[in-house]
Amino acid sequence: MFKKNEQSEEVASEENNETIVGSSVKLEGDLVSSGNISIYGEVAGKVFTDRDVIIGDSAAIKADIKGDNVTVGGRVEGNVKASGKLNITENGKVFGDIIVSSISISDGAMFSGHCQMGVEEGDTDKEQVEEKE
Repeated sequence: MFKKNEQSEEVASEENNETIVGSSVKLEGDLVSSGNISIYGEVAGKVFTDRDVIIGDSAAIKADIKGDNVTVGGRVEGNVKASGKLNITENGKVFGDIIVSSISISDGAMFSGHCQMGVEEGDTDKEQVEEKE
């Protein structure tokens, strides 16, 4: 009566691919993915995706991060660019500049750097602000 469509199952699993860097992993270099990225170990370099990035509580990152929605529960030393929302949890620490559409910083979280909110790529407002200073 019901027949599985194997092709649609393959497409669904491809779309939901997730890269996971475990707590025992140390990665040096660029981590580039078209899927979600979850990091619980150490990464030095760059982390880029068009999807979501999760930095777990045990993670130590020395890298620039670019993603849609970014959640930081561990330590990040580097710039963060989130086209969606940046969420820094109560255990999260971000040391670097951020460019986001929206931001949430929980009690106990730490952020040290400059923040730009609501700036689209190619927006000239940043240049105008810098000229005024």
